[in-house]
Amino acid sequence: MGHAQSAAFNDKNQLKSSDLILPHDDSSKLVEKEKKKQSKKLLKQGSIRKKLSRTLRPIKSSLYSKQIRDLVQSWSITEIQLLLKKYETLEAVRELKFLSDSARSINGSLQNDFCQLFYSKHQADTIIEYKDTLFHVHKIVLISRCQYFRSILIDINHSHVKIDCDVLDVNISDFIDLISYIYCGYTNNNEILKTISVLEEKFGLLNTLENDMQKLFNSKERTDLVISYRNGQKNMFCEYSEVLKPFDPTLKVDCHLSIVCSRSPFLKRLFETKYCNQTELTIPLLLEINDHIVPQPFLHVVMECIYFDQVSFNSIFNEKFHESCNNNNLVYVEIAMKVFEIGQFLEIPSLMRGCEDIIVSNLSATSLIKILEWSSIDSKYVYRQAIHFLREEFIPLCKSSFFLANLSKIHLLKVLESDFLQADEETILDSIITWCEWEIAKSGNPTIILTKSLPRHPCPKRYNITNDALREMVSSLVGCVRLSHILTQNSVILSNACQQGLLQMPFTACDVVSSEKKLSSTVYWIEEMHHSDYVKPRFFIPYFNEIKLIYQERLTENKNTCDVNNLPSTLVEIPLSITTCATSDERQSMPLVDIFKLSEDVIKNMVTRQKELMSSEQVLKYLTLAPDNVEIIAEIQLRVVREFDYPDELANEIFQQYPDLVENFTNIPTKRSTLSMVGDIKPQVFCNSTDASNSENMYCSSNAELTVGNNESTDEEQHLLRILKHSSLVVECPLDLPINATLN
Repeated sequence: MGHAQSAAFNDKNQLKSSDLILPHDDSSKLVEKEKKKQSKKLLKQGSIRKKLSRTLRPIKSSLYSKQIRDLVQSWSITEIQLLLKKYETLEAVRELKFLSDSARSINGSLQNDFCQLFYSKHQADTIIEYKDTLFHVHKIVLISRCQYFRSILIDINHSHVKIDCDVLDVNISDFIDLISYIYCGYTNNNEILKTISVLEEKFGLLNTLENDMQKLFNSKERTDLVISYRNGQKNMFCEYSEVLKPFDPTLKVDCHLSIVCSRSPFLKRLFETKYCNQTELTIPLLLEINDHIVPQPFLHVVMECIYFDQVSFNSIFNEKFHESCNNNNLVYVEIAMKVFEIGQFLEIPSLMRGCEDIIVSNLSATSLIKILEWSSIDSKYVYRQAIHFLREEFIPLCKSSFFLANLSKIHLLKVLESDFLQADEETILDSIITWCEWEIAKSGNPTIILTKSLPRHPCPKRYNITNDALREMVSSLVGCVRLSHILTQNSVILSNACQQGLLQMPFTACDVVSSEKKLSSTVYWIEEMHHSDYVKPRFFIPYFNEIKLIYQERLTENKNTCDVNNLPSTLVEIPLSITTCATSDERQSMPLVDIFKLSEDVIKNMVTRQKELMSSEQVLKYLTLAPDNVEIIAEIQLRVVREFDYPDELANEIFQQYPDLVENFTNIPTKRSTLSMVGDIKPQVFCNSTDASNSENMYCSSNAELTVGNNESTDEEQHLLRILKHSSLVVECPLDLPINATLN
């Protein structure tokens, strides 16, 4: 054991090489560890959303299955396959969009802040000497984390001490890693981990960083800062006095200055300004705060987050709150919003993230309106999660008159424009009309807003609403409805809307409900037809699941009718091309990249992160499905920008100014998922022909060239041939399209 010797600190001492010690690049490893924590939180949030979905969503799956089956009953397998491929592409974009919406900055975690505390030497009160090198450290961190250093430092009362320490036979770099491990609980140095495991009993590093800090906070050992409230203050949180614990004007919290300053840049600047000329503190500092800034019931929540990164409200509520069940969800959300604002003021990112997680986990039909209004200004992350919840639970939510009557037009328009809204188009149209009726009713009676008696009245009195007012209100939203995708035969909602003149569009919606005309055509659903009436379908899960089932049934039917012995050994294999992403947005006069002054290191880290995401198995799988990867790359760029805590608009700016970011991704080797009829044969092109004499033209070899049999082929036939030549899946040619196999 090394010899410990205390001495008063002297500014004139030669500190040798301590100031030359640079931090190792542990930040990237800490970031990876935090990302794993975030991924676990995403799984938890997903399970919470599923739990809410089970209580909210009475999806009429049988009705939707019948609708989509009636639509495609006369389609060929080629057309069904093209629609299925479009749905699979939308599914891939939807998954990436969820990941990008869930991305946020992970700065300000306990590990990161303690790592910065060690390397910055801020408020360091101890100097350790090891092999003629001096290290500025914080006594309270070492004695709370390591039993070995506790035995050395526990009896030293000087504010600044010098210690001769010769405990390990390791080099300077490994010793730095050891101290860093004590501070942040993590290191990528395997040798240090082996040393710690061997000397585990002597060092006493048995607990996690969070557990040791929790013990330190509860023990109040060697505190040098006291936080209290000014005399004469009253409880400023009277609105929640029934559920919160009683106000205590004599409350004082003992804590540690170095730890508080490392977690809150605001408090760090405050103490630096107030005590900039004071070099040694002999008595604990006293910080008096105002109840308007940090209400007393929430001080304990803030301190718990500062010490061990935990945000919990269980300690601030009284027994009455836990016993009652009425409106507990909304009260919990409102408390989390208040604490979030405290975290913003004190600049504690982990406190803000904890409150965001609490708000998201308490999303429900009763709290969604308030969360949408609050998060649209205060928290982009919560707003994205709330919009996602509204998209997923649109059908059951819109059955609530209270919800529709108080939903803002901005939020409604946000979900209506989405390709992933979980509702059929008829329900969307009905919800728009009902919402507009409530808006008109509210304009005549403003007191109807947010009234609890609203659910007793399913809709406003229609005779008080004129068609002219309703038509004007509906016209601003009806463009979001994909009318050609309404699958209900003789839809009453669509027919009434046409009769009232609510649908003033070039598309004749009444033709859809007419029994004389086909309900829907492939030109409305299949993009490859290049028809002017094509409308991009929404990714509605009941439709997608039924299309997959129908496609498998058709494949089984064709397999049973196909002569397997006539299959050639070599078939056509056509590569799946991945197009490069491009954008046509004009650059602004003042680029955001210049406004934020991104350094080369930040750009490099963002590029590295983007490459990491683009090379993942999940993204590579999605790229094989998407004929155009514009949306996929856009979602990945959004995710990267949000992880680095920059605005979404910066993603497009970086892509324009740094086109080399995706240069390496235009020719990514992908694993093509082929659907074949027999074994592991390659993708095949076959014709659905009943003429046995044309069986020699049923299949094409690998050197075959597809040509139209006559010179009078239509543009649609030529386009379908191009689809066959650029598809990587099993396709079927229409009966009326002659195809010849010309061998080269």
